[in-house]
Amino acid sequence: MWYEGKKIKKHTLISTVHTGYYQEKSTEKRHVIANKLGVYEIDNIPIYISKKTKLTRFVVKLILLIISNYNIQDDTEIMILGDGANWIKEVKKDIAICFPNNKVHYTIDKFHLVKRFKDLLPHRRIIKENEETFKQVIDYFYNGKYYELLQCLKESKSFIPSSKNFLRETINLIKNNEEGIKNQTLWNNIGCHMEGDVSHYGKGIFSKKRIYSEKTVKNKLNTSMLKLRNNIKDFKQSEKPPENNSILYNNFNKTEQQKLRLY
Repeated sequence: MWYEGKKIKKHTLISTVHTGYYQEKSTEKRHVIANKLGVYEIDNIPIYISKKTKLTRFVVKLILLIISNYNIQDDTEIMILGDGANWIKEVKKDIAICFPNNKVHYTIDKFHLVKRFKDLLPHRRIIKENEETFKQVIDYFYNGKYYELLQCLKESKSFIPSSKNFLRETINLIKNNEEGIKNQTLWNNIGCHMEGDVSHYGKGIFSKKRIYSEKTVKNKLNTSMLKLRNNIKDFKQSEKPPENNSILYNNFNKTEQQKLRLY
């Protein structure tokens, strides 16, 4: 993007929040997400996601979005889904601190690992060993069998030589997401749909070969987030956030809080 006459590179974090499937509108083949809202933050990379303190602004926006719009009861379970990145797990910890009376889970989204498994084991009904290994890996993953999944990948001999580094990366990703693997069987693990959200509400609103000013980028993202809110017809907002869910604004001054814009 352009900023003060200079071409700069920025990193955008986007998160969407929802309450699960809309039972009245969902069908067996097509699920409709209920009460979806979104929030974003733009900052420099890679410092933004490498230092926890740099995430404070994004986390505060996200938590304010939740307590301002969702009626969180003591029996409400909160599920954090992502691609396994370390910063997402840090966000989960912050949310757990802000909602001490609630169960806060983290799980790695199925889409990301399944795609990795398909790239690692391209059988196409030709390589029988790959096909069998793929089925076994998927079974372990979907059933939250962390240790069995790791062992199966380590013992597999059917990978082509060029995939060894990718296999090593996948194994390390799994090792760093033990909780995310074991939580695959939780009842509210319905997927995060972030690939579609990022494409539709983020990348999809920009032309590929154009460079935008920072103001234009923010205006487009603001409009995109507002579309989510306008789609909500029967959204029930809590009149007042629970007292025990008050946010601890450590390392985040009141002046910065007042600058936050929620969508």
